[in-house]
Amino acid sequence: MSSAGQRLTEFFATLDVAGDEPIGKPAGALPETLRPAFPDAKEFYDLLGQVQAVGSRAHDVPSQKHILALILENDPRLFLVLSHLHRQIRFTNVEIARTLFDPKRLDDPDYYTGALTRDPEFRRAYSKARKWRELELSGVNSRTGTLAAGKKAISGYMGSEERCWELWLSRIRSDPETRERVIDYLFDHEDLGELIQEGAIEQALRRSLRTTNVEKVKSLRGTFGAGKIRRILQEGGFTSTDHEGEQSDISDLPQLAKRNALVGPLFASEVNWEKEKRFDFALFNQREVRFVVETTYYSTSMSKIGEVIKHFEDLRAKCADSFHLFFLTDGIGWFGKVKDIRRMLGFGAEAADGTGQFPYLLTYHQFTDLLPEITKALNG
Repeated sequence: MSSAGQRLTEFFATLDVAGDEPIGKPAGALPETLRPAFPDAKEFYDLLGQVQAVGSRAHDVPSQKHILALILENDPRLFLVLSHLHRQIRFTNVEIARTLFDPKRLDDPDYYTGALTRDPEFRRAYSKARKWRELELSGVNSRTGTLAAGKKAISGYMGSEERCWELWLSRIRSDPETRERVIDYLFDHEDLGELIQEGAIEQALRRSLRTTNVEKVKSLRGTFGAGKIRRILQEGGFTSTDHEGEQSDISDLPQLAKRNALVGPLFASEVNWEKEKRFDFALFNQREVRFVVETTYYSTSMSKIGEVIKHFEDLRAKCADSFHLFFLTDGIGWFGKVKDIRRMLGFGAEAADGTGQFPYLLTYHQFTDLLPEITKALNG
C-alpha cells in the first residue's frame, strides 16, 4: 500500500482545478438547456423572427395575440423562445402553473379528469402521481384523491427544460386555452406587446441570452459534480435506469433490472436508502447493489467542507455492511484543506486495510481510472 504522503500527492495531482462548464456564451449561442429542442440555433432565431414580424402583420393587440397563438400551435417551441425572452433561466414555478394550467380550476376535480382525456403526458404524470408512496388514496373521497394526484402531477412540471419539455409540449399541443394563457400572460404581465411594437424582440432576446445570471452559475456549479460522474459512468459502459420509472428505494434496483431484463453494469441517480438518506448514485446489477456514490465539487475552500467531511465519514461507517461508499470530489478548493484530506485518506485506508476493498476518497480522474475494476467487480 502506498504511503499517506503518496496518496495525498496522487489526490492533488489528479484534481480538476478548472471544471468544464463555461460561464459565458459566444454571441448568438443558445443555452445548453435549449439544445434538445433546437439542435440548430438558426431554428431558434427563425422562430424569433416570426414573433418580430407580428408587428407588421397586425397593429391591434387582439390580432397580435391571435397570430402568436397560431404560431405557438404550429411550433410549440415558441414557448421556450418566449420564456428566454423574459427570463434568463425559465418561467418561475408559479408562472408555469398559471400558464400551462387554468389557475381558476385547480381545485376542481373535473378539470383534471378532462386533462386526462386530452393530454397523454399529463395522463402519464397523473398515473405516476397516484402511485406516489406518500398518497393514501384508499378510504378517501374519490374527488379528494383526484385533486391530490392531479396537484402532485402538476408539481412534476416545475423543473428544467431538459426534464420537463415533453410535459410542457403536450400541454401546449393538447389545449388551445393553454396557448391563449401563455400569450395573454406575456402581454398582460410582461412587455411582449411593447417589444413587438418597437421592433426590439431580437435585441432584447440576445441581451437576455448573453447576460450571466449569478444564480444560474451557482446552480450549474452545484450540479457539476453529479453531471460529470454521470458522463464518466456512461462513457465507461454503465447503463442508466433513471428512465425505467420511479425508484423509491435502493432495495428496488436489482428487481427493477430483472423486471426490465437489463444486463451489464447499471446505475441509478438520487436513490433513497432507508427513507433517511439519498445517494447521488447507486451502482448495481441484477443481483445486488454493490456501490453507492456521493459527489461534490469545490472551487473554494469553504468552511462547511469540514462539516461535509464529518458527514461522509459517518455515512461510510454506517453503510459499510451494506455497500461500498465512494466519496468522489474535485476542485481547487481542496488545496486549502490538506488536514481534512489527510484525515479522509487515512480513514479510507484503515477501512480498506487488508480487505482488498476499493478506496473511499477519489477524484473524478481517479474514479475514471478505477472504473474498469469496479465494472469487473459488478460483472463477477
